Amino acid sequence: MKKQLNILLVGFGYWGKNFYRIIEDKSSFFNLVGIVDENFVYENNESIQNYPVLNNVNDAIDILDNIDCAIVATPTTTHYEITKVLLNNNIHCLVEKPLTTSYSEAKELYDLAESNKLKLLVDHTFLYDQSILELKKIIENNELGDLLHLSFERTNLGPVRTDTNAAWDLSTHDLSILFALIDDTPIKVEANGIALLNKTNEDIVNISLEFENIFATLFSSWLHPEKSRIIKVVGDKKMAVWNGLLPDQELKIMDKGVEKENNISDYKINMFKVKSGIITIPNIIRSEPLMNVVLDFYKLIIDNEFNVVNSKELTLKIIETMEKISLSLNK
Repeated sequence: MKKQLNILLVGFGYWGKNFYRIIEDKSSFFNLVGIVDENFVYENNESIQNYPVLNNVNDAIDILDNIDCAIVATPTTTHYEITKVLLNNNIHCLVEKPLTTSYSEAKELYDLAESNKLKLLVDHTFLYDQSILELKKIIENNELGDLLHLSFERTNLGPVRTDTNAAWDLSTHDLSILFALIDDTPIKVEANGIALLNKTNEDIVNISLEFENIFATLFSSWLHPEKSRIIKVVGDKKMAVWNGLLPDQELKIMDKGVEKENNISDYKINMFKVKSGIITIPNIIRSEPLMNVVLDFYKLIIDNEFNVVNSKELTLKIIETMEKISLSLNK
């Protein structure tokens, strides 16, 4: 018999509604005790009428009994204060990415959770995507050889945020994937971008990360004519392309590369020759990543099963790197 956890949903915007759907679907795991959203509007959904709605977290804690855990799906700039209140009241927390926009604040929240013997998990959704996990396995098995370059593209026309820029909103997804794929820390971080819609928040951002032996680039924009979710991985044996908008062919492994030309007669014409072999599309059993995030949160609380991919260390590395990106943007 599963233990049912009393859960509070903080934030009922676009992502909060997705969490609500999953909580309802997994009612044997979670009992929703209330919703916190100062701008809440009742919708044409009878089930929502069954839950109390509070304006702020403090009211929820004062009024509602026995809150075991909470999901925080509010604007990024509010995460620190809300999560701190919850942790100080012995409530486990699942927080929408990014955890905070400050390394010191993120570290403080983790320290607070650990001192209170509570679980703190960040919703890095793409770390629960089976195709991303398959790509990670392929890299770890050295099928691509030594990695040389990784490029990430994440664009769309909206949604445009007013509380943060495109890097904090979009590039954090790709940083989570990058740091899951390669266990390394960048030695050089550079970024440039432009703020067109709001002079304080960049709408288009281009990031370069230099590692000891790998070069990575990240392009993010919410002011783009087409939606794209693309990762390209260049190894010295093979290459891979992940496209999140192609559900049946998300991941392709390409037997492509370049080799030194040993034919002396062709030396002056072309020093390298191109190798182009077969393309393999792995068979991936799909499941909803966000559902996996929520179930991972449950297992973390009940069974103390830590996810080795979506770790505290990875989250802190993302925020530390994002701070360097922000510094570079502000030069």
